[in-house]
Amino acid sequence: MLGLIVISIKLIELTDRKITESKRAKRKALLASNPHHQVSPFSPSVPSIPPPPAYLQSSPYFGREKDRHGSPIYTTIPRDLASVEVRYNKYIESIVFTSRTTGKRYTFGYWKSTAKYSEVISLEEGEKINGIVLKMGKFLNRVKIEPRRLSGNSKTLGGKVFKVPIDGERTLVGVKGRYCEHINSIQFVTSL
Repeated sequence: MLGLIVISIKLIELTDRKITESKRAKRKALLASNPHHQVSPFSPSVPSIPPPPAYLQSSPYFGREKDRHGSPIYTTIPRDLASVEVRYNKYIESIVFTSRTTGKRYTFGYWKSTAKYSEVISLEEGEKINGIVLKMGKFLNRVKIEPRRLSGNSKTLGGKVFKVPIDGERTLVGVKGRYCEHINSIQFVTSL
């Protein structure tokens, strides 16, 4: 009985090996017959992701860079910025940028979140954001849009303060980061 089991296992292995070899031979013949199906080998000298255009510049990455958990989030920011709204509970849930000409709202963060508190930072026509100050622990706690005031939870939550200066020639055009429960990482993009 044991001999029959061993023989059947050997037959299964032999059949599996022949099927695999047959598939390899068919694939090899297909690739040889049609040059468009040939796969070029990977070369590390060829960049897989092109670098951003020279006029775009990213700030450092603030947040939990080691694990980078959470869903990626991003938004563009209109050049004719009318206001910035910061919605928060204990931590900042979303930052909403509003266009002056169209009134369109661009949300960075979880757009469905029910935030208890909301602060709006209005900008004068032609006024530019010349810096951003963040307070970030495990999640984003506070944001200051310079030259205006700090928005977010005013209670003492742990975290470090980061400053993102924006050069006079540059304009804030985008924000990207990750969201898991709250905003846990953020990066700013500026343009000429």
